[in-house]
Amino acid sequence: MAVLDYHLPRSPLTPAPIEISYRDEGNGNGPFYDHYTIQRATFQETVVSLPPQMTTQALVSFIKTGTTHNLWFGPFSEEGKRIPRVSQPTDSVGLLVIPGHARESETKRADMLEIRNLHERLLLRDAFKRGRPVLGICAGSWQIWNVFNAIVQFRIKEETADLVFDGTTPVKDHAWRQMPTINNDGSIGHNVQMHSVSIPSHSMLAGMATDSWQAYKKQSASLQQIHPDLHLLVNSVHWKAPSKYSLPRTEETLMKKGAPHFRDILQVNATSLPPGENTPKGKAPEADVIEGFELTSGAPILGIEWHPEAYNDDWQPNSRFCRSLLVYMAKAGDAYLAKQKMLASLKEKIEMNALSSLLKNMHLR
Repeated sequence: MAVLDYHLPRSPLTPAPIEISYRDEGNGNGPFYDHYTIQRATFQETVVSLPPQMTTQALVSFIKTGTTHNLWFGPFSEEGKRIPRVSQPTDSVGLLVIPGHARESETKRADMLEIRNLHERLLLRDAFKRGRPVLGICAGSWQIWNVFNAIVQFRIKEETADLVFDGTTPVKDHAWRQMPTINNDGSIGHNVQMHSVSIPSHSMLAGMATDSWQAYKKQSASLQQIHPDLHLLVNSVHWKAPSKYSLPRTEETLMKKGAPHFRDILQVNATSLPPGENTPKGKAPEADVIEGFELTSGAPILGIEWHPEAYNDDWQPNSRFCRSLLVYMAKAGDAYLAKQKMLASLKEKIEMNALSSLLKNMHLR
């Protein structure tokens, strides 16, 4: 089994389980890929966020009989295979991951996809309300983009997830012919590099991987004088992307002049560059496509179009960047859970002090 080993610093906080929204695709290999690759990159437990209308039967069956690969975390089955547990509302969890989906799911599994979409819209609104970190990958990023657009456009409440806003647009030649898959040796195959993306140096995304930044700057010092932003070669299997004409923003009124003022809720942090020498023959990926975005304030909420979990154990800057990105978001989840526990403890102490004071006053009477 291939294991990533970049010797990146680990968080001093207790690792928080990473919650991954369940995608009921294929024979269970889709959700297994999600948990296998995220555990492989972060070395943290992953748990399943499951809509009440779904079961993990396909995933469990695939783990038991459909694969020779094992997860690092999760309860053991009778066959000695680790199976990710299904999270409960009372569980302590950290980062929320919204994975993508296969294109055929939009036609062959449209009913199950809509159930999943509704579930994820509720998860995202709850995460935003709580200040919980979120990572959306590929089509998962569209969910984030659309939920924030829906909140702004319709001013809908957190409890209502039936109002939908589609702020995506079709893109040309950004989908390789096959999704990344797990090879026999445990590495990830079909990780085809399609084009480069430009990441602004001031963005949160660029700051997630300082070691990759230094490696890039050292290798292309002359290029840095012309392009101060980070240029990263990435894979690509998406057929849509967030539209630049639907950037979620809210209208505010300036205190002094009373003039309308628009504040961006999400900030674009990656755009596609024109095809280069690494672009596969016969492909001409559209340039200036939104490839990533982040929340402008609050807990880190990040959406990216490429698949950072698909990179294997090597020392290339793009692999290190993607590995660091996943570890950064996992650590943000650790910090979120630590904060939740601290607040719960504080609330308990306040309630105990109030109760003690009440009993003392009753005794004095």
